[in-house]
Amino acid sequence: MRKSCSNHHFAHLYEHIFCIQVDTLLREAGKFPIVDYDMVAYTENGVVYFELIPYSEIDVDTVLNAASTSLSASRHFFDIAVHQIEAEYGNEIIFEDKAMLIRDINAFNKLDWNSPPKFFVAEDSVSTGGRVDVKTIEVTVPYSDRLPKDIMPLTRLVNGITLNVLVSDLADTLGGFVSSQAFATNDTKQLSSQVRLSTRSSNTYIQQLFEQTVKDLQSDGAYDRLAAMLRDIDTMNQPPSPEATLKDTGTSMTSAMWRDVANKDNLQKIINRMSVNVSVIE
Repeated sequence: MRKSCSNHHFAHLYEHIFCIQVDTLLREAGKFPIVDYDMVAYTENGVVYFELIPYSEIDVDTVLNAASTSLSASRHFFDIAVHQIEAEYGNEIIFEDKAMLIRDINAFNKLDWNSPPKFFVAEDSVSTGGRVDVKTIEVTVPYSDRLPKDIMPLTRLVNGITLNVLVSDLADTLGGFVSSQAFATNDTKQLSSQVRLSTRSSNTYIQQLFEQTVKDLQSDGAYDRLAAMLRDIDTMNQPPSPEATLKDTGTSMTSAMWRDVANKDNLQKIINRMSVNVSVIE
């Protein structure tokens, strides 16, 4: 899907607000990124591109219609989106009339995707200014040595999904930009993400958010859905990459091996030993 606008910065701001809205609607329905869906969104030359990819039972049309009907929390989403873009580029987002800009964003939001003509807004309605202070933090979910080695591939997935949801929540609450994610294969195997922030945060807040993320993933059945999909991996919409699994864990997993390890007992072992570390790297 695509929409075009005469002002690239306006379009980019709308892209971020729309993504926050879709994420919020899906989280309210108990759905999580990577387990249940993925989003592809970017802006080029004033054109916003967006795609929602479902991995579980999600009515894509219903979600997108709801998101396009009204950005009911747009003032809050607006502020978060501004911080996200400032963290992404390191430049201040400048606008003269916030209320009018939000009205224009809502008008742009209600236009049909793919079919409308270019939406015109004043060039000075939103622009970029000088540099802002951006801090980069590294959020890490380490691999516990107390876990059996044969469930390392499952641990990699569970930790990865938890980290992905955590940094997504961090971006949508503080206005961060996730700049990278990696799996370190040293003596302390771990998944890590670097998040750029133009707002203040604390390790205590991130720790509390991590605990809430794990609680939400458990209570809404996301870990169980992951395990069920792995047990039927041959029909899974987005199966784990065999190459990445082998590279990161040293184990080449077959469908039968996934069925053996993807059970509730192993999930609980992983969840019970999961932790998060936060460090400032820049």
